[in-house]
Amino acid sequence: MASPIPKWNHARAKFACWGDSLTDGYAATFAAAYNPPRQVYNGGVGGENTTQELARMVASTLYRGRVTIIWDRITGGEADATWLANIASMVALATSGKFVVVSDINKTDGTEDVGSAFRTQMIARNAALSASYGANFLDVVSALDSNALRSDGLHLNATGRDTVFIPALKQKLVD
Repeated sequence: MASPIPKWNHARAKFACWGDSLTDGYAATFAAAYNPPRQVYNGGVGGENTTQELARMVASTLYRGRVTIIWDRITGGEADATWLANIASMVALATSGKFVVVSDINKTDGTEDVGSAFRTQMIARNAALSASYGANFLDVVSALDSNALRSDGLHLNATGRDTVFIPALKQKLVD
């Protein structure tokens, strides 16, 4: 299990956010959530899976010393074991030792409700992330399980991003 997130000087903290379209949707706003704004690298690319994200992270050495935030939703065709292994490899590249892994989330359009195959698998994936990363794991499933916080049943709208996700992430970084 990972040790708790080390404390650092928040006034100078720089962040590297890696993931898919979920990451792309919050990274720019996350920078402005601090006063003064922080430097945030937005490594979120819509439609990518963790294999592609890991390849980009390996190729980009510029952001390794930053606080690393990883948020990816498993995509079709990517096996759970591959997804978990790729996230572990991404964490290993977080050379600052400061990182947060955010939980996989379900759609809120009724197709991934409690009892669905996706939801059951998601719970197992998130349990594995929690066991692996302990205090460095941020579970946002319950907090974001509402259509009112999503723009399309998956991606966060401004309310979900600004009033739920970013405050939860900031709190995780200082706990």
